[in-house]
Amino acid sequence: MVPASSGADPSPIALERAVARPLGSPIALPTDRVLHDVDSEGVLWARGSIYKASFDATGATYVPFLGSGAPRNFPVGLALGRVQIGSADIDFAPATPRRAADRIEYDRGTLREVYDVSPLSVEQSFVFDAPLGAGELVLAVDVASELEPCADGAGLVLANDLGGVDITRAVAIDAAGRRLDLDLDLDTSWNGSGYSIRVPAEFVASARFPLVIDPTFTTFTVTTTSIDATVPDVSTDPVLGVGAFVVDYAFSATDHDVFLITTASNGGFLGFVTIDPTIEDWRRPSIAFNAASSKFLVVAEVGVSPSRTIRGRTALPGIPAKRWSTTRKGCSSADCRSWRLCRRRCWSSRGG
Repeated sequence: MVPASSGADPSPIALERAVARPLGSPIALPTDRVLHDVDSEGVLWARGSIYKASFDATGATYVPFLGSGAPRNFPVGLALGRVQIGSADIDFAPATPRRAADRIEYDRGTLREVYDVSPLSVEQSFVFDAPLGAGELVLAVDVASELEPCADGAGLVLANDLGGVDITRAVAIDAAGRRLDLDLDLDTSWNGSGYSIRVPAEFVASARFPLVIDPTFTTFTVTTTSIDATVPDVSTDPVLGVGAFVVDYAFSATDHDVFLITTASNGGFLGFVTIDPTIEDWRRPSIAFNAASSKFLVVAEVGVSPSRTIRGRTALPGIPAKRWSTTRKGCSSADCRSWRLCRRRCWSSRGG
């Protein structure tokens, strides 16, 4: 993200222009990079142009964007179910995912489970650094989804009447650059639905390690879709001359995401700050600037009506947002629990 430049406090008219001019382009999520975040439970999140994905100790979840009018999300849960070489089952360890740039990795001891995320797809890889034995190598992946699975050529499709997920043909690649296209076999004989990938014994025996097997996940829709976005509130950093506005993106009818977009005093686009890319439903976001700590605060109503709670995150332009979810300690205002009444009285006038 480009650092914010210093400048004078823009007037209300100038700020309106600064907000209005970028809406044709920056209001759309970036198509040249993935936005990352970590939620309050430590789950890693990646937000692409046509999907969102999460990674935790239980496995990965790919959520395709099927249009803002989709009645709900249709996630695809993925978990490594079995590894077999010949007739022998290979043990693999539980693992916590770790992220480096656009790569998320689970180190499972006998193999590494890797996800390379890009704006339009997620590439799943299984990396074997050393031989595990002789025979055919079989990887079985458990899949949990409402989407209906079916074979599609050499790959798989998980779909409903709105669209779904393409899982492409897997490829086995060894350290010498030898490649072998593999079919994905639909496997529903264990733990619901899933798929298995089979690497012939001959290829395994002659392979130079590390050996990598990698299918790719992409989203498709039945009709052309665009995401509905609104800009409900704006704030300003008067010292740096940075305008900031929150954008409410409708991922589905039950899942709205919130991002902070910053602009320079001349209206130029600076960048995105992730507020909520998860599957929680954030509604009616609002923003204020705390001059004492030089931070923006974005707050919203979160959850399912009528049991929504008020949550928020603080952020500096160019720095990942920090989570805030309680009434500010020490505020004597009777309105403090109503953030729409108190956010400028309490948050903007006192340190937070």
